[in-house]
Amino acid sequence: MKYILLLLIIVFSAECSRKIQFEVEPNNNLNEANEINIKSEVKGKISSASDKDYFTFTTDSEVNVRIEVSALKGINHAFGVFSASGGEGAVIKYVDDARKSSPEKIANLNLPKGKYYIAVSHGERDEKKGDDSAEYILSVYPSDSSVSEIEPNDFFDSAQKIDYGSEITGYFSPAFNKLNQNSKGRYREEDIFYFSVDASEENPAVIDISLSAVKGINSVIEICDADGNSVFTADFAGEGKAESVSGLGLMKSGNYFIRIYSKSMTENSEEKYFFSLKKGDFSPDRELESNDDFGKANPLQDKISGTVSDSKDIDYFFRSSESGRFYSVSVLGKSVKASIFDKSYRKLYSSDNASGSIIFPNIFCDGGYYISVSSKHTSEPQDYTVSISEYEAEKEFETEPNDSIKSAEAVENSVKGYYSYSGDKDYYKINLGSREKIKFKIRGIDDTEMTVSVTDALGYRVKTVSVKGSSEIEFSETIDVSAYLIVEFSGSVSDSDYSIDMIKQR
Repeated sequence: MKYILLLLIIVFSAECSRKIQFEVEPNNNLNEANEINIKSEVKGKISSASDKDYFTFTTDSEVNVRIEVSALKGINHAFGVFSASGGEGAVIKYVDDARKSSPEKIANLNLPKGKYYIAVSHGERDEKKGDDSAEYILSVYPSDSSVSEIEPNDFFDSAQKIDYGSEITGYFSPAFNKLNQNSKGRYREEDIFYFSVDASEENPAVIDISLSAVKGINSVIEICDADGNSVFTADFAGEGKAESVSGLGLMKSGNYFIRIYSKSMTENSEEKYFFSLKKGDFSPDRELESNDDFGKANPLQDKISGTVSDSKDIDYFFRSSESGRFYSVSVLGKSVKASIFDKSYRKLYSSDNASGSIIFPNIFCDGGYYISVSSKHTSEPQDYTVSISEYEAEKEFETEPNDSIKSAEAVENSVKGYYSYSGDKDYYKINLGSREKIKFKIRGIDDTEMTVSVTDALGYRVKTVSVKGSSEIEFSETIDVSAYLIVEFSGSVSDSDYSIDMIKQR
């Protein structure tokens, strides 16, 4: 009995210390607003379809406040906050999550010194009928003093400045922003920050951004230029995971904006996010985002390292080339795939070698070529390195692509080639002008098994031989004027070449 009595005393004392007020009707307009204080709570009712309860309070200095209206069963309510100096038309924040029986709250709202109003009413999507028996509790309290985000920062003209090396704490709260009428993110609650860069194409500004994980939030980071054009979007990590931007290259001086939001418009008014901006050093040996299409490809010389953030991220590079030169491209990295394109964006090669090493040993593209690197199947970041070496073109080496009869390369006495990528096939066209018996001498490639087929003029195979490793074999076949050679591979892709010599027999 003593314990029950003690519990009742504690509960009663707690209720008393909360200083709960009761709304006084009529309070349906600005002039009738009930006065309340920060650090207080007030009970009220939405008693009719048209009922709108007004409350007012004054701040003696700039303050961050947390505002919450408790749930009303079966009702979707909402509240607006506006300044006395601007009247009801100058809404600072309008909070409405469009759900029945749930509380409405904003975890952090910055208010300069002045007089303010809060209006509680039915939400926009609610059936406006009122309930005189159900009470809500409106609470207004100072927010966490460690929060450095300054709400409202929902638009470019109210963006908050962030300095390099600093960290800002904030909330994904509220769930919606009904003042946001942007067609690309209507009603989306956004926190917007800005920073300045001094940059050029020769000396880009390299930016790193990190955003901590928050339970229940699939966060997105978007960077925009001074005109509001999207430069880069990071949406890789998924719900409840940290998001980041690494190595973003900005090549134009001026202000840039960072937009942070919850992809699914969920909120968490209890757990803070931590957001930071850093400036790195430019290096031509490190990829610069955004390089996610041909038009944004990073220039590449001999070597470059990068990271694909997830299975949706693709990094593009461009390498200029000289006439009469061959290029060997290697891509080192686990769970990555790579492709080579000519200047017309035509794909020449593609490989996803599981060994962690991809080799394109003989690229021949006058004027230049593109290299793309992406993740094979994982959502985890994957590091990689692209290396290029060049050498003089030799007349007898194959020229890719020659992976079909239509693209078969004409050969005379001899040819050398490579197993360039998984699934590679090399086709060659033999034109003799008359019926001839030909001796074929074939040298294979280490750790690779080759099959070499001789066809008739229509491409039907008449003889096939196997060559294991770097062994050499010989065979003879009679060719009636013209024929094709088809070379196929299994085993490890290699940067070693094979050779085929053709000798006419009298």
